Amino acid sequence: MRFKATSSVKAEIAILRISNTHTNEFVEILPTMGTRVHKLYLQRGNRVCSVLEEKDLSEKSLNLFPFHGAKLSPFSNRIEDGKYVFNDTVFKLEKNFIEEQNACHGFIYKNLFEIVDEKMTGDFGQVTFRLDYDGRTKGYPFPFRIDLTYRLESDRGLTCITKIFNTGQTPMPVSDGWHPYISIGGKVDDWLVRFNAKERVVVDQRMIPTGQKIAFNDFSVFKKIGDTSFDTCFVICSNRNLHKTKIRSEEKDLTVVVWQETGEKKYNYLQVYTPKERNSIAIEPMTGIPNAFNNKEGLIVLDKGEWFEGSYGINIE
Repeated sequence: MRFKATSSVKAEIAILRISNTHTNEFVEILPTMGTRVHKLYLQRGNRVCSVLEEKDLSEKSLNLFPFHGAKLSPFSNRIEDGKYVFNDTVFKLEKNFIEEQNACHGFIYKNLFEIVDEKMTGDFGQVTFRLDYDGRTKGYPFPFRIDLTYRLESDRGLTCITKIFNTGQTPMPVSDGWHPYISIGGKVDDWLVRFNAKERVVVDQRMIPTGQKIAFNDFSVFKKIGDTSFDTCFVICSNRNLHKTKIRSEEKDLTVVVWQETGEKKYNYLQVYTPKERNSIAIEPMTGIPNAFNNKEGLIVLDKGEWFEGSYGINIE
């Protein structure tokens, strides 16, 4: 079989690797860390390239960089003061972004997922991970099941499929996302980026939307990032229910694509972030803007028994 799945442990962290034995492409996923995508190597011509920034598997590194490759759910980005109102009830989440006094990026990024399905064929390898959440986290008493399927495919790179099921007795709010850091060698300043946005979401000093949006199309064609700094949410334009963000290194003749499914209750927003080290860029598909639990923009409400499904992924052009 061309594709295979193997398990290992490093620094007491479990690793699940899906690999293509013919091309040497592979993805490494950390089931005990919310299925964080730790490494991704994809084929470019006759070589295999790393496309994600890699961090050491150590307690210090995991604490310093908790969101590298992380799944962001059941809320992505910020919730102001960790507080929101849903169905006339006030809920208070733990404020894990202390410097901003906000809650951010959900809580499943630190949970253990179990493997519930595995398929290895001549064309693809995929593994499905599951978390059954019982509602015990402070400020989010809504039970749900989340299934995350990671598929590595010949010539198509990595696809991630998210399914969230409301297993509780009441409606539940959801804002879902992902946080991959793209790294293709050298500094961000020298790379070109292209994404199709129609508006930039204006935020205050605590990164909370003010309610204002500004028309934006600066990177609708490839443009060098230069000294541009991003920590910005965009309302994106899509074609045929798909949006592609492209990051290109002219030096390496390499273009990485982060794609996201768009449309009703899909990933219609994009957060772009450049860390201060400027050796990577985070391209984050999101279903809602920051503070969506309060401003309701992009908020998904699942009734009892309802589910959400959406997908995104990474490939090389």
